[in-house]
Amino acid sequence: MSNQSIIARILETIALFEGGATSASAVAASVELHEPALEGVPRAARDRMHALALEVIMQDVSPVEQEMLGWQSSRQASHALKSLLISLS
Repeated sequence: MSNQSIIARILETIALFEGGATSASAVAASVELHEPALEGVPRAARDRMHALALEVIMQDVSPVEQEMLGWQSSRQASHALKSLLISLS
């Protein structure tokens, strides 16, 4: 499988997350599953992918948290992860 195909799979999961069709942990699971198959990607980029996937989970806020605590859901990590993936393809 080519790097473009692998990256496309991760990007699909991010799109599903951003659309509310899957969880933040699915993004991290997708990175965990697909990242090892990437070829020729520097270790720093791989480490950044995993760090951003973790940040996606940390930035995900449930409706209850939004209502009770006033927290706002941030999509900064998912946007940064998308940008990184696109730059690698």
